Amino acid sequence: MKIISTLLIIGFSLTFFSQKVQGQEESITIENSTELIKESDFKQKRKYKYLDNELREEKTLIKFGLSPLSSFATAFGMSLASISGNLSYEQKVIPSLSIILNNNFDYQMNGRYYKGSGFSNDIGVRYYYSMNKEIKTGASKNNFNSNYFSIKLDEIISYKSSEYHSFGLNGYIGGYSDSTVWTYKPYINLSWGMQRRIGKWFYMDGGPYFKFNADSYGFGLNLQLGVGWGK
Repeated sequence: MKIISTLLIIGFSLTFFSQKVQGQEESITIENSTELIKESDFKQKRKYKYLDNELREEKTLIKFGLSPLSSFATAFGMSLASISGNLSYEQKVIPSLSIILNNNFDYQMNGRYYKGSGFSNDIGVRYYYSMNKEIKTGASKNNFNSNYFSIKLDEIISYKSSEYHSFGLNGYIGGYSDSTVWTYKPYINLSWGMQRRIGKWFYMDGGPYFKFNADSYGFGLNLQLGVGWGK
C-alpha cells in the first residue's frame, strides 16, 4: 500500500507540474505573439505611410514638363508664341530632402519677324518642410507630394540663339540680325514651391522665386505641368 500511495502521489505531482509548465509556456507564447502582432502592425502602419497607393516607396522622380506661363512673351515689342519646359531628375536623400537636376529649354517665334531658342541646366536642393509631419499623420505617402523651399544654381551653362528680320508693308526692307550666346554665369535661385502628383503619371510644380548673380537679379513665377514617373 505504501508503494502504491507513493506512486500515486508522484504521479499527481508530475501531472500538476507538467500542466503548470505548459500553462506558463502558453502564456509566454501568447504574450510574445501579442507583442509580435503589435510590433508588426506598428511597423506596417509606419511603413505604409512612406509608400504610394501601390505600396511602393518612391525615392526617385523623373519628370518632363511644359510651362504654360511662357505661352506668350515679349521681345522687340512683339507678342511671341513660346514653348518652355524641362526634363528633370529628383532623388530623395531623406524623406524631407532631395537633390534635383534640371535641363531646361525654350523656343519662341513671331511669324517671319523673330525666332529664338535656348538651353540651360541647373542643380539644387529641395527641403519638403512639412513632409515629416505628413508622414507621421498619414497625410502623405512620401511620393514627392508636398510644399518645399529650394536653393539651386540656375543656368550653370546657358545657350541662347536668336534671329530677327525687319519687314515693312511692302515686304522685306533689309533688316536682319542674329546672335548666338554661351554664358557661364550661374544664378543663385531661392524659391518656395508646391509639387502635387496628379494621378499616377502626371504632376504640377510651381511657385515664386528670386535669383541673382554678380551682374543682375530678378523675380519670377514658375509653373510646370507634365508627366512624372516615380520609383
